[in-house]
Amino acid sequence: MPRLPKPPPLPTEILSKVIRIAGLDGRLVLWISGAFALISAAGHFSLGAITGLAAAGTGAMEVQGASMLSRTDPRGLNWAIRAQLLMLLTILSYCVARLVTFDPAFIRTQITPEIQTYLTQNGLSIDQGIDLLRQFWIFGYIVVAVVSVIYQGGMAIYYARRRRAIDQALQEIKAA
Repeated sequence: MPRLPKPPPLPTEILSKVIRIAGLDGRLVLWISGAFALISAAGHFSLGAITGLAAAGTGAMEVQGASMLSRTDPRGLNWAIRAQLLMLLTILSYCVARLVTFDPAFIRTQITPEIQTYLTQNGLSIDQGIDLLRQFWIFGYIVVAVVSVIYQGGMAIYYARRRRAIDQALQEIKAA
């Protein structure tokens, strides 16, 4: 006997799932970004501290959106979508700032005799080592930016595509 296709989820199930996802994602962003902001501040890295605080703020926005949805306020979905888009903007801004602030002169001052020996043993000059580090630097921040576009953009789309079902579920809850 062939399996019957699984019926689509009910609007209330979709609402419940969005509330859970937004609440969990927002709390994770809030706590992790807050921790990175504190670590950056302790290390006197102001760009990291400011970025961490901005990211934590987007996590708080997403939690606020989940809370509003759980209280049947349809504006909560807008909060969750905007939180994802602001997080994307925050991460992309940070990546650009880090890409343009690579300082070879500072890197040169940080090269210890052990690092210099390692480079020499591997047939690299200090300048070649710094160039290699710059390439890894660029590649790393490009990867972070691309992953962020995929994840934050995907989450914003995920929330937006569920708007009709969420509106229907909220109307059903209010009517009950």
